[in-house]
Amino acid sequence: MPIPDQNGFLFIPSRNHFQGIAIRDQYALVTTSAAEGAIIAAKGYQDKFLLDSVQPAGGFGHPGGVQTLGSYLAVPVYDHPSHDRRAEIRFYKYGSQIELVDHLTIKRRDKRFYCVGITNCTGADGEYYLLAVVTHNEGDVIEFYRTEPGLPLSDRRCSFVKLAERGGDDHTPYKTWTYQAVQQHPENVADWQPDQNWGGYPNSISLLADEAGQVYFLGLHRSDSGKDWADLFVLDIDAPEGKMLRKLANFHAIANDGASFRYGGSALVTSKTTLSIFTCARNAEQNDQELSLNVFHTPHDPIFGRMPLTV
Repeated sequence: MPIPDQNGFLFIPSRNHFQGIAIRDQYALVTTSAAEGAIIAAKGYQDKFLLDSVQPAGGFGHPGGVQTLGSYLAVPVYDHPSHDRRAEIRFYKYGSQIELVDHLTIKRRDKRFYCVGITNCTGADGEYYLLAVVTHNEGDVIEFYRTEPGLPLSDRRCSFVKLAERGGDDHTPYKTWTYQAVQQHPENVADWQPDQNWGGYPNSISLLADEAGQVYFLGLHRSDSGKDWADLFVLDIDAPEGKMLRKLANFHAIANDGASFRYGGSALVTSKTTLSIFTCARNAEQNDQELSLNVFHTPHDPIFGRMPLTV
């Protein structure tokens, strides 16, 4: 059955569900593993969005956690069958249509890409783009990819793939971080704040950058006790593996209407001093006509600050 059709969001709840959520520029963008995988765009503002367009995932039944960067949406995809271990990260331009930007695709063999984060950075040699993707089903392995500086995403020369590997189907990451590197060396987490916990983030991450050029990793997860947490880490991509991530803070989110970081989430920097975090429900409600989204924001957020706050 097409997802969604005139009857709403139709899927098999026990297996197929919503995977990722991002909100930007009056669009809510969600991914679903229903109907062999799809990216869905709904247009609106603040607290109500109406279905606008649907883009099939194209041969991969399981798109994952997403993040936007400008007018681009980064989407990881893999397939359900255990014998098919291919995975890709695809970039889409969103708007009145959802269009694949094929020159930015990252491919791996014998991997699964679960969720991605992306940001633009400024280094000594200019601006470049940094992408993180979780490749472990409990969120304990993260691969990082980066572009060469000075090329916008729209430039066909821009790529997260090394020049010698372009055209192939197994691309090498720039760096890899594993939680095992921290477990084996407890001294690497001695200065983590406010605790030394690693939540594991298989479904929802984001990369963020400040005006000084510092990059941050945001991991979203639901704990074993059923609480939703957003954990913020400073990221030093060129540090030794055990020192690449350092925990700075966390935020306990109280989600409503079935939404949870267990299913999908991402973040958006909305001003110099504000950050909003999004999450969605696993399944649609109201006879499959409505999907609940949650937005966590400050009252003075310039984009979401006029939304009604639930206390």
